[in-house]
Formats: sequence, structure tokens, C-alpha cells
Amino acid sequence: MKETTFIDQNKAKWREFEEEFKSPQGDPEKLTNLFVQITDDLSYARTHYPHRSVRIYLNRIAQQVYFSIYKNRLNRWNKFKHFWSDELPEVMHHSRRELLFSTVIFLLALGVGVLSSIHDGEFARLILGDSYISMTEENIRSGDPMKVYKESQPNDMFLAITTNNLKVAFFSFILGVTFGMGTLYILLYNGIMVGAFQYFFVERALFRESFLTIWIHGTMEMSAIVIAATAGFIIGRSLLFPGTYSRLASFRQGGVRAMKVFMGIIPIIITAGFLESYFTRHTDTPDLIRALIIFAEFAFMITYYVIYPARRARKGFQTEQRPDELLPVILPEVKFDRVLRESEVYTGTFSLFRRHLKALLTWSISFAALVTLAGFFDHSYMALNPFRKLYLGELHDLISPGNSLTVFCLHVLSMAFVMHLSVALVFRTRSGEGNFRQLFTLRLLLPALLAGSIWALLFLMPLTASTVLQMLLLPIPVYLICAWQLKRTGERLQPFIPLSRQYGSILMVVAVLFITVFILMLLLDTSVSYFYSELLQWMFSDSFSMKGRIISAIMQMITLASYYLLFSLIVFGLSLMFFSGKEIVSAGTLKAQIDEAFI
Repeated sequence: MKETTFIDQNKAKWREFEEEFKSPQGDPEKLTNLFVQITDDLSYARTHYPHRSVRIYLNRIAQQVYFSIYKNRLNRWNKFKHFWSDELPEVMHHSRRELLFSTVIFLLALGVGVLSSIHDGEFARLILGDSYISMTEENIRSGDPMKVYKESQPNDMFLAITTNNLKVAFFSFILGVTFGMGTLYILLYNGIMVGAFQYFFVERALFRESFLTIWIHGTMEMSAIVIAATAGFIIGRSLLFPGTYSRLASFRQGGVRAMKVFMGIIPIIITAGFLESYFTRHTDTPDLIRALIIFAEFAFMITYYVIYPARRARKGFQTEQRPDELLPVILPEVKFDRVLRESEVYTGTFSLFRRHLKALLTWSISFAALVTLAGFFDHSYMALNPFRKLYLGELHDLISPGNSLTVFCLHVLSMAFVMHLSVALVFRTRSGEGNFRQLFTLRLLLPALLAGSIWALLFLMPLTASTVLQMLLLPIPVYLICAWQLKRTGERLQPFIPLSRQYGSILMVVAVLFITVFILMLLLDTSVSYFYSELLQWMFSDSFSMKGRIISAIMQMITLASYYLLFSLIVFGLSLMFFSGKEIVSAGTLKAQIDEAFI
């Protein structure tokens, strides 16, 4: 096409775009369509008229639009500034009810700590520990009640204190997933501890000295814990009261808000650790200066986290996305008709896990409850096997036919059901339709039951040897179940052919999934285990005769449910490897594409 013809055909469109672009009342949709057409024209001009003025003209128009769109794009510094000046205040304003609730709970807990210390002189010793109380009493007798803040090196003290406070804040935030109960426990414990600690000095006529020393760092430290608990309650509320959202969508929304709140207190915690390590030790500082520092810290926390967000809300925030606005989640499509790379198997595995999490969680909890109830009513089993840690190693020792044949058999049955359920869910996803009950048949449960028996019998071996054998043997029953399930759909495949051809790749996938499951189970053996154990201890009186058995049963059920849930992750991965192997052997999709190309 000649240049003049090209210009004549498109100049009206270009003129219209320039007018729309300059007009403050321009139609965005129309402007977008015109811009797309102009970029196409620019590409054409660059190809056919690279040295002509029309290419320069179209390039100039495109540059104007580009610079108009991106000139206000936030650079790193502006993003940092934007978070503290707009984003965090907006989130704090939207979370003001959770902040109020957290503050009230902390103050009530502090009051409980004070009142309990008034009525029981040994309460502080119970909360703070004998060694700490004895050390503090010795410091008081020596004439330096705040000596504890002077004994450690500032650098070591800063690192230890800051790390511990970040850990407490993190668990206050993350335990919101327990519907806020974990957050509530941590907040109550800290409030009671602070109340008992402060009254310990009041009782000894040391209120002024203790207040001016402790609250130099305590103002920011306790404020940060309260705000971290606010983040936890945001998550808990999103799970308990999803409103018109699905529970998962509400959790996503609450999680994003809570994460921003938690990120907003990290500098506060670091500052509090710095003050406690480097400044609190100087107890000879004039009282007026210390009082002014405490007042300034308190004023800053109230101003930035309460007053400033309220004022900004009246003026209007300038964020690109509201805190309650959700971006769509598009799960990766699971491929069943092609040869998959290992990375695609991992992606598909977690996509399947997320799609069917609700069903898997329901069944896992049900099976775990069944096995736990059987053990609970076996008095000798519970007496010999106190279960106090959420740890796979302890579960390995517990599920053994030597401890209880009933518990062992129910565990075998549960493993078989989870395996068969997971494969059935994969086939349901593949077909996109079909009655789930039709996929879940007793005939196909038999190989799963056999596999579950072999799997469970491996619990008789040491943990390491058992794990290695499980990795080597598990692909066989999963491939058998998949092959028999495939036969019911009208297709045939000998399972041992793809198994033999891709056994090395299978072991690689299984190893990665086993490591993933091990790490996730290992996370249960952190402070989460301690938290649940302590929470359950508080829920039951020491005089309650069945306290130990109930706590042991609950801890066992949580671990079993987690184990069954994560076991399905491995079965999902092996099922996808089966379909990848099917394509390697049959090349069905490739043949269909060739036939289509030559028809």
C-alpha cells in the first residue's frame, strides 16, 4: 500500500483519537479501542515506512499516551512512602473495630493480672516464673530494682529481644487462622503478664521507678502486640463472618489486610527492642526526660494508628485498590492430555489440592476423628501413649498394631479411603462432570485397601526406612487404581508400562512431594504445638480426671487430620504422572492432532 493511501484511510481515525485524548470528557472505552488501532498502524508503518514522517507521527502519539499513563507510576521510594502515608492508614481505618476489640481485651487482661496479684501474692511467681521473681527480689534488696536491664550486652540484648518480640507478634498475627482463638490466647497471656509484672513493683512501693523504666520500651512494645493481635483478629473475623463472600474469598481479603497491618508494626518492634537494649538501662536519666519519652511514644502510636487514619478517611484516601477489593483467582488448568514436565506436575498437584480442599478437609477430619475415638475408648492405649506434640515422628510410633489393633486397622482403612478419594477427585476433574459416587466404588477400594495395609505396616519399621520404602512402593497402588478407574471410562492402559518407563521421574516427583509434606508437618512441631497444648491445659481443670486423655486425643486428631490431608497431595502428584505416562505410551493427543491436520 502506498503511503498516501495508508494516510488517507486512517487520518480521520488518528484525528479523532487526538481529540478524544485531549478532551477531559473523553470516552475511556472509545479511547482504548482507538489506541489499539493506532498501535497496529504504528507497527505497520515501522515495517513499510520506517523512514517516513507517518511513522514519526504515529510514534509521537503513542509516546504521548505512554508517558501520560506511566509518568505517575510509583518508583520504589514513592511506593514506600505511599504505603506509610496512604495504604497502611486506610487499612487501619477499615480495621478500627478489630483494633478497639484488641485494645479492650488487652486492658481487661492487664486488669485481671493486677487483680489476681492483689488477691494472690504468689500469682506473679506463677506467671513470671520462680527464677525471675527471685532475681528481681534480690535486685530490689541490693538497691537496684531495674538491674535486669543492665546485665546483658546491648547488642546481644537487642538481637534477642527484637527476635522474641517479632516472634510473639508473628504468632499473634498468624494464629488468626484458628478463628482468632490463638490470637486471643496470646493477647490475654501478655496482658495478664504485664499486669502482674507491674503490680509486683507497685506492691513494693516502686511504681514510679518501674513505670518510668519499663514503659520507655513497653509503650511501643505492647502497642505493637495489640496491633499484631488486631491483624490476627482481622483474619479470624474473615473466617467467622465471611458475609456475602465465600469463606475462601473472605480469608484472602482478610489475609491481605492483616499482612499490611503486621508489616506496619515491624519498625515499631525494632524500635522498642533498640530502646530496651540501649536506653532503658540508663535508670539515672532524669524522670522528666523519661516521662516525656513515654508520652511522645504514646502520642505517636495514638496519632499514627488511630487519629491520622480517621482524618485521612474524612478527606478520602488515594489508593489504587480498596482494602476489601479482591482480585480474581484463576487456578492453573490441569493438563491430562499431554506429557508433563516435573514443574507442571507440581503446579497441577497444588491446583487440584486447592480445587478439592473442602472435600479433602472434611474427609480427613472425619477419618482422624474415627481413629482418635477408637483410641480414646481404649484405656490402655491412651495410658501408654500420651500424645502431646503435633509431630509425624510421634504419630509413627503411635500407629502400630502393637499398641492397638483396632486403631491400626482403622488407620489402614482411612489411608485406603483417602487414596481412593484422591484418585476419584482427579478423574472427576478430568471429565469435568459425572457423579462422584459413581467414581467412588467398593471394587476400586480393594487395591486402595491393600495399598493402605502395606503403607501402614511400614509403621513397624524405623521412621527413615519406612519413609524410603513408602516412596518406592506408593506409585504402584496409585497407578493400579488409576488404570482400573480409566477402564471404567472405556479406556485401557497397562499400568506397569508407563510405570516402568517413567519410574525415575516418578521418584523425583514423589521425593519433592514427600519433602513438602515433611516440612509442612514439621511446622506443626513448632510453637503451634506448644500453643495448642497450653490452650487445652487452660480449658480443663487439673481436678478433671479425663483431662490428660482428652488433650492427648485432640492433639492426635489434629496430627492425623493433617497427615491424611497432605497424603492426598502425594496421590494427586502420582495421578498426574499416570496421565503423563499414558500420553507417553499411547500418544493419543499427538495422533489426534496429526489426524486433524491432514483431514
